[in-house]
Amino acid sequence: MTEIITRTNRYLYDDIMEDMFEQRYRVLIKGLGWNVPGCEVGRDVDAFDTEDTVYIIECHPDTGQLIASCRLNPTTKPHLMSEVFPHQCELRGVPQADTIWELSRLVYDPERMQGQLFKKTRAALKLAITEFCLATGIQALTWLSRREMFASTTTFWSTRPLGGSQFYTDDQQHYVAAISEIDEAALLAAKAKFSEYSDEDLVLTSRMPSSAWRQSLVSSIGMGGAT
Repeated sequence: MTEIITRTNRYLYDDIMEDMFEQRYRVLIKGLGWNVPGCEVGRDVDAFDTEDTVYIIECHPDTGQLIASCRLNPTTKPHLMSEVFPHQCELRGVPQADTIWELSRLVYDPERMQGQLFKKTRAALKLAITEFCLATGIQALTWLSRREMFASTTTFWSTRPLGGSQFYTDDQQHYVAAISEIDEAALLAAKAKFSEYSDEDLVLTSRMPSSAWRQSLVSSIGMGGAT
């Protein structure tokens, strides 16, 4: 099941937000070895978890447990790419516009799902991200991820690199910055990928926003021109 958390409804999600911060710490910092300056033990919260941040989360269809999450931030304000990783964008610079948002902290919890559910959840979260962007006027996403994930992202979204890959000693991985176009073609691709793994008992995107919800979100985060 998909949930979208914004500044206007965040007070309803205190427990799941804390679970998300703990999950991020467990998966990214303890599991992958990331070094997040200023992060407290057991809880991954950084300077880019702000009032403007939108979180998209997936919960287990049976247990209701949080199993995956990501965050989106406007690029017109300080964000991870502009403040921490601008050196990754040496080819094109850091993209910044009202219609471009940054995708970060994309996390899947291996302790809470396995096998087919993992595949379904991954496809469902990408579809939810795509639907959300189209609903709110976001036309592109910037992101930084491990180099081997770049090819798989192109199966969902038209993507191009912003610079070359760079190696980080924290987790001994190469990372690449990229920008992905979010349009109707991206939606069709995401739906096709989701349908490969979907079934009648797992409709994870069944609670996507209504027109009224979209209008409320546009007002709350100041996205002019969204429809």
